[in-house]
Amino acid sequence: DLPLGTQVKLLRVLEQGEYCRVGDVKPRTANVRILAATNSDLHEDVATNAFREDLFHRLTGVQIHLPPLRDRLEDIGPLCRHFLSAMKYADIDSAVDDKLLEQLHARPWHGNIRELKNAVGHAAVVARGRKLTIDDFPEPKPGRDTQTTSPVLAMEKSIRFWSENAIEANPESVTLHSDFLAATEPTLLRTVIKHTGGNRAKASEMLGIHRGTLRDRMKAYGIDDQ
Repeated sequence: DLPLGTQVKLLRVLEQGEYCRVGDVKPRTANVRILAATNSDLHEDVATNAFREDLFHRLTGVQIHLPPLRDRLEDIGPLCRHFLSAMKYADIDSAVDDKLLEQLHARPWHGNIRELKNAVGHAAVVARGRKLTIDDFPEPKPGRDTQTTSPVLAMEKSIRFWSENAIEANPESVTLHSDFLAATEPTLLRTVIKHTGGNRAKASEMLGIHRGTLRDRMKAYGIDDQ
């Protein structure tokens, strides 16, 4: 999730082993190993230019994929007992039975282990030392579908990264809007022209602009009907 400008700075540190403290001009050396974590699909981010490919390859020496809790339900029992042990709960062995685990396995656990830990803590307070039941646990938290990324969210993310990078490259810019249109509008026009088979009347109707405006935009971007 680092802005592109910050990605460049991190890449420079990794390649040269040097950095400057904030407000300092004297370079310092660093010999470190980087442990990076993300819940984003970096392959997708690289493909959409939201993450630098050279930094991606610098950071991916050894990759460890940690599946979400819902994909490793066998861990819920040991984790529950671990959390109860940390809270010094009475009679941990009998506090969590197979029926409770079956009910916990049916939950989506969008918040993964952090959500489970909070839920166990809540249940322990409610139960006060007795055997836990599903009624002692809070209601499951709603969560968005983490399996897919909607086109709108992907577009918003790409626009955000483009904007942050453009602003960092030129904080005094007064042409951000026109620069953004120049970067994105040609793709939109080519897609619509292709979809309509070169029919400018239909393309202008889909775009919601005058046919003459479409003609001028196509000419400005060097787009033909083919």
